[in-house]
Amino acid sequence: LSEGYDASPLSRPVPSSHNWVIFFLPIVIVFAVAYIGFLLNLSSRTRSLFIASGCIFIAGALGFEILSAILSNLYPDQSQWGQIQRFAHIALTTCEELLEMVGISIFLYSILDYMKQLERISVFQVGFGSRDGSSRG
Repeated sequence: LSEGYDASPLSRPVPSSHNWVIFFLPIVIVFAVAYIGFLLNLSSRTRSLFIASGCIFIAGALGFEILSAILSNLYPDQSQWGQIQRFAHIALTTCEELLEMVGISIFLYSILDYMKQLERISVFQVGFGSRDGSSRG
């Protein structure tokens, strides 16, 4: 029994951490289709901001995750990675996180802008000076 079986951990296939993309891509598409009616009822400015923020976020979350999976499949043994592979992995991860944060930031701005259009919130400013523009000292 043990002659044909190598029980070392390196000989067994490692499950990919990128498989979630395959599962969630159809869910994202269904979600997008379900909210088309909602988007069409928004003002063009808000609709554009919502769509832009969603596309930027999805580009980071799914797009760069897929690129990272391709890199991992090209070079499966990370202990053998050279400087180029490590740099590529760090660059992909950085771009992924940056796009996700920019997408969320634009979405937050668009929600606040939409609430302002509905007059649900008043305009507010964050600053360190007094109302007349002079700073306290």
